[in-house]
Amino acid sequence: MSVEHSLLLCTNGAPEGLPALSYGAWLAQALGLRVTLLGIVESEERRSAVEQALREARSLLEAKGVAHTVVRREGIARQTIIAEALPEQHIVVIGPLGRPRWRRWVEGRSLRRVMPGLGTPLLYAPTAHCQLERILLCTGALEYADSAECWALNLARRLDAVVTILHVAEPVLYHYPSSDPIQMHWKELLQTDTVQARHLRALLERANSMGVRSVVRVRHGTVVHEIVAEARRGQHDLVVMGSKHSARSLRRLYLPDVTAEVMESLNLPVLAVRAGQPCFLEESSAG
Repeated sequence: MSVEHSLLLCTNGAPEGLPALSYGAWLAQALGLRVTLLGIVESEERRSAVEQALREARSLLEAKGVAHTVVRREGIARQTIIAEALPEQHIVVIGPLGRPRWRRWVEGRSLRRVMPGLGTPLLYAPTAHCQLERILLCTGALEYADSAECWALNLARRLDAVVTILHVAEPVLYHYPSSDPIQMHWKELLQTDTVQARHLRALLERANSMGVRSVVRVRHGTVVHEIVAEARRGQHDLVVMGSKHSARSLRRLYLPDVTAEVMESLNLPVLAVRAGQPCFLEESSAG
């Protein structure tokens, strides 16, 4: 029995999260995907707000001709989202969950606690930025970035978007034979024989074979700062980031907290894809 892929479009009724419903409806139509619309009632006082959000979302989906199913659950939003998201079936789409400012200041946004528990890609949409012509793909140019790269290239192929492949050469405190060439020659990284350069050249070739227009940008500095600066400079419509499973890795370039900082710093949709998460857009195109 084949798996029916869909966007898991989530709402707890918070007004701040309503733009994500609009974005999710637009993206589902653009990709030809169905939607599982998840309404989460966290308290009885919020029930009417959730129902109103579901009605508005259903109206959007029906107007766009997007097939959808409505699921209602009661409980804490982040726990419910993690429980409902099915690996290899969903892309989770959420916006801000409307937590009090003091709580965000102490704990950070809820997405920081949602991401580590998900076995699916997470698309955080703080605004209804309903266009996708320019994708910023942030990659460490190592094997663990393959899943994020696959998602970015297949999104670009499906929507005829241009991909900017960004690699950040982060300053290092200690010198190693593998890091020194990157630090010394980061401006002409693609011309070196480093592992990262070989990976980036192969990625460009892959994009070309898929008919995806792409360019490589290399920046030097703090990862979050450089990603945010490039996203703003290039007027991108979507940022795609990868992360390793292990939070104890020595390479702390694309861990969930870094991804969350980028999400919190930009007013753009950001897609976070953990290592090993398959791209079902690739499967559907092959079929």
